[in-house]
Amino acid sequence: MKKQTSDHTKSDIEISSLYADYIPEFIVQGLIKRFGINILAAERGAGKTRFMLWYAYSIIYGCADTLGYPIKIFGDVLFVNLELAEKELKSFFEPIKNYFEKELRLKPKHNLNIMTFKGKNVEICDILKSVAEYHPLLTIIDNYKLFQYSILQSQPGTRDITNSNFAMVLKPLNEIIDLYGTTVLLINHTNKGTRYSPSSADLMFGPGALPDLVDQVSLLRKTSQPNQRIIVPDKSRYSAEGLITTNLVSLESSDDASPIPEWLKFELIESNVDEFDHLPSLTESNRISKKQKTEVIQFMKQKLGTMEECAEKILGDGKKKGTVSKIIKKYTESLLNP
Repeated sequence: MKKQTSDHTKSDIEISSLYADYIPEFIVQGLIKRFGINILAAERGAGKTRFMLWYAYSIIYGCADTLGYPIKIFGDVLFVNLELAEKELKSFFEPIKNYFEKELRLKPKHNLNIMTFKGKNVEICDILKSVAEYHPLLTIIDNYKLFQYSILQSQPGTRDITNSNFAMVLKPLNEIIDLYGTTVLLINHTNKGTRYSPSSADLMFGPGALPDLVDQVSLLRKTSQPNQRIIVPDKSRYSAEGLITTNLVSLESSDDASPIPEWLKFELIESNVDEFDHLPSLTESNRISKKQKTEVIQFMKQKLGTMEECAEKILGDGKKKGTVSKIIKKYTESLLNP
């Protein structure tokens, strides 16, 4: 066999031999890849900070299955808080901690350590020092936008993070992972005006290449019902298709009227849901009956007219031809995947 001369080129046999024992690992199957850069994105007010604190405590308290996703590895968690004052963050995590300790009567097996930089400029060396000191299994950075701004401030003359210079954000995170064996999760915002867009659209703040260049992307989305959310594993590169599902969860507390309830929890309602049925942008369940959906399918199967004509006749509005398209698409997918 010809000897390889390039440092970047190896034969498939060499690569198989070099990484013979390597298997991709997850902290949370399909949501948080170990030793990777992961993202959770949600719109404002969806509860993304509380959601990640829920997973942090699930990891700390040794909960094997949380909201329908198996937790594979347990350990300490470092929460890098760039958004809230410490006293405000206290009101976020204490009700969740109370639920694990007072309602479930669990004892922590690991630690949650919190860094706070509200109103201060965070430097990557600050995070590096804490990771070096505490050696967390998972490092959560809340949030990506403020972290990006801190990177920009360290790069005079650079006005924005784009697809062409995005490496300046990834490089320090990869260095932390490589040096100390932690896993990074970035909490991110979705852009304004994307609430009524499907998860397949470009929803997140940041350069368009952001979801392409990280390991896992998950979305937490508001539904048409109060206190319900959908967890959408938007990019799960290392999980078999269909294994990691979109799950519907509820956000519950001891007192929904109180900003600081005694306890707060997330609870799984249903696994493997279709976001079409729950997102306020996509659902027509309050206006379109099962009978109407059946009539739409029969109209189109019998080729009685265009989608616009179908919408006009059955739904009473020709502008709802997009809804007809979604009904037909869902019907077709059900035939392909019975």
